[in-house]
Amino acid sequence: MGYDLTLRRRNGKLDEDTFVELFNERAHYRFPDDEPNVAAYFHFRWVEPSQDEPTGAVEFSINFFRPPTFALEAETELEEIIESLDLRVTDPQVNGIEGDTYDGEHFLRGWEHGNELAYEAVRSQAPTRKLFHLPWDTLERLWQWNFLHEVTSEANGGSYDAPLIGFATHAGQTLVTVARVDLDRAFLLPRVDHVYVARGERTTFASWDEIETALALTAGDAIDDPWTYWAVTRSESQVLDRLLNGKRPVAPIDSLEVQDVHASEDVES
Repeated sequence: MGYDLTLRRRNGKLDEDTFVELFNERAHYRFPDDEPNVAAYFHFRWVEPSQDEPTGAVEFSINFFRPPTFALEAETELEEIIESLDLRVTDPQVNGIEGDTYDGEHFLRGWEHGNELAYEAVRSQAPTRKLFHLPWDTLERLWQWNFLHEVTSEANGGSYDAPLIGFATHAGQTLVTVARVDLDRAFLLPRVDHVYVARGERTTFASWDEIETALALTAGDAIDDPWTYWAVTRSESQVLDRLLNGKRPVAPIDSLEVQDVHASEDVES
């Protein structure tokens, strides 16, 4: 169950070479033969010209029962791709895009409507199923950090690594945010629950309290856009090296996929 669009050229035919060339130049996309086991968050599929589709088309699809950040990222891609290829839109969804001109607000409105129905269906079929969740606003800010992490690094002179923020369960129960830092590099440290500290083959998880105390972080040194973070030089980070020495009791931390952390508003509605 998902949200589907059909995209056609406004004028003339859309050929496969143009379609392939466009996606070859875009980061993070995979063709089916490249990595068949990679989890796909949304799809663009080329449709050969035929009697039913004489000019060729592109089919877009994104699943429901997903956190809102999936639709936010899809919207940014849709807008650029539709503009690049001069495409018109056919949207069969309720509350979706009106007319044949792409509208990002309408797309998000239609996806949210379908997503709400998907959550209702899942909750009615499995009312006791445990769903990890965070507020919508928190998920959006975390997504912005990950989506813009290279831009944020460049904004700080380009000499700091900006790690991605991920999700995990702590001791199998509690949802936590995690980020990995390399002590051999200067880094931008986002405010997360646990930090995966690494130097070469030596690694450990440290709680935020341990990191905050060791680095003597203060609110006045924090930057809050798009997520709260601190710039840590390589020399400053050396105090964390002691965390890598000897054995430290660390409760088990198991990674979670992005799609497994839902919006609280969807889960609780």
